[in-house]
Amino acid sequence: MLIQCEPALSILNGLNSSTTHLHYNFLGYILPIVNNLNVEFQSEGVRIHTFLEKITTEFPVILDNFIRATVLKSRNSFEVDVGDIKNYRKIEEMYVGGKTEILIRQLEQDPEKKFDGVIAAFRVKAQAFYVELSKQIQKRIDHKDPLLVNLACVDPVKAVSGTFPSIAFVYSKFDDVLKLNVDEVDYEWRRLSSHENVLEKFKEHFKRLPKKKKLKTKTHVRETIPLELNLSAEDITETEDEIEVVSEQSVVGEEIDAAAFWSYLATLKNANGKQTYGNICRLMKAIMSLPHSSAGAERKFSLLKLIKTPLRNKLAPDTISCLMQVHRYIPNIDTWYVQYVAKKSLGP
Repeated sequence: MLIQCEPALSILNGLNSSTTHLHYNFLGYILPIVNNLNVEFQSEGVRIHTFLEKITTEFPVILDNFIRATVLKSRNSFEVDVGDIKNYRKIEEMYVGGKTEILIRQLEQDPEKKFDGVIAAFRVKAQAFYVELSKQIQKRIDHKDPLLVNLACVDPVKAVSGTFPSIAFVYSKFDDVLKLNVDEVDYEWRRLSSHENVLEKFKEHFKRLPKKKKLKTKTHVRETIPLELNLSAEDITETEDEIEVVSEQSVVGEEIDAAAFWSYLATLKNANGKQTYGNICRLMKAIMSLPHSSAGAERKFSLLKLIKTPLRNKLAPDTISCLMQVHRYIPNIDTWYVQYVAKKSLGP
């Protein structure tokens, strides 16, 4: 005999309801867009020079779902007042995703019009979601920050194209640390735009590298600065050994990995054996050392919780720091031990 469970049936009916399907389809449309933005903040690579451009490209797409086209064309997307209902599309014209639009059309064909209230309530909630999402993005991004805008100079393509005639403003924010001659920095910067085929030469350099040199995409800058130390001039002094790490993703289509490119430039020397772009590379190393979000710090706290468990709550700070460094440099400790320690001890 089949026994019906009322709570289970209630949950099943709720999952099969039109309201639930509308919301799930809507979230299936908007969440991937939000996740694409979040990837920029969560990335461990050098993204400080690209995430503003990424967001300014994606944000208008979100606004276009509920803001009138005439408003978007008349002003910068970050200057749109998303709280002003005068800027909104008619709620029936608001875009909520392809699947959701199809489902709405199907529900609207009901001869008894019993889903009209469900659709109207859903549209109001979707609109409120768009408004809050847009407010949070505008709140977190200062699109007018001159330093943030000028940090795009780290992009190799823009660096060699002459998009930024001078880098003096950016350098001024690091002068207390680097203590370089700003005229020499600017001279190297302006000279770079006339360096013939430097991007093509970098690509050829990358192709000739032995496979063991093509490590995963991470700035060696961050790996060479201890967690406990503050940034100082000594920490960001370039040496040829420190910058010899490049990425398997160094050249992907037209996008060139910034860390790999500036590492390559740091190896170029003039007839006197001095670095051709030594000053610029020191500046770029300082810039690329900056975190573009708090995601890196949050990961460290998560790692700390895994190391300092209730059974190991008396570990000394120095011990914890060493364990975190081991995790940083040797993430696959078991494989590393078998390959290097055990094999060396036991022999072939």
